[in-house]
Amino acid sequence: MCEFIYSVRTKKNNQYLRTSFKNAVALISHHLKNSIPYWNYNLLDKNNFSKLYGTLDGTLKEMKRLGIGTAKPHEGLTSKEVKLILYHNATSPNEPKGLLRRAFLWICLLGCPRNAISKGKWYHDRPLGKKWVRGIFREICLACEIKISERNISNHSGRDTSIQSIFNASNEEVKAIVISGHNSSAGVCNYFKVITEKKRTILNSVLQRLTNNNDDEK
Repeated sequence: MCEFIYSVRTKKNNQYLRTSFKNAVALISHHLKNSIPYWNYNLLDKNNFSKLYGTLDGTLKEMKRLGIGTAKPHEGLTSKEVKLILYHNATSPNEPKGLLRRAFLWICLLGCPRNAISKGKWYHDRPLGKKWVRGIFREICLACEIKISERNISNHSGRDTSIQSIFNASNEEVKAIVISGHNSSAGVCNYFKVITEKKRTILNSVLQRLTNNNDDEK
């Protein structure tokens, strides 16, 4: 197993994502439990498999240090892009596909708590495929001519957009945690991005304070 962790590569000879390494070991452990009678061990248990645990842990830490195997973060949409989608013909509620896109968009945006859209069936005139449902947010953006070629847009982007909007509305961090369902500030802060408009607002407020302070000193 240690040799496997050291040497395993993708077909393009690249290293897998860090999460893939851990998931692979967990799946192998699960397979052994189902295949070998009386096998009741967890390969990720550092007490029973200290060498394997050390190899995996060391490999993951080294990959993190070098920036290897890091998943590309999901990106949200700007307020301008959301408005463009809502007013685009591709999301018109007057035809079935447009209505479906519009409904799904709102579920992605307003259902920003975790697992808000994980269950349920979506119907047009027949059940939609899982692959199509998983990529519907991206499909909506493309249909509405949003430029996303260099961006990692997925259904999770709806959650990203909503949480970012909570911050942009100057709400407190604790409110974002309550709405998003995160357990800590560290998790929700991963979604916080200071956009250009926000930077200008912050810098303007700083300049105003400095100017006011100088006036007071005079």
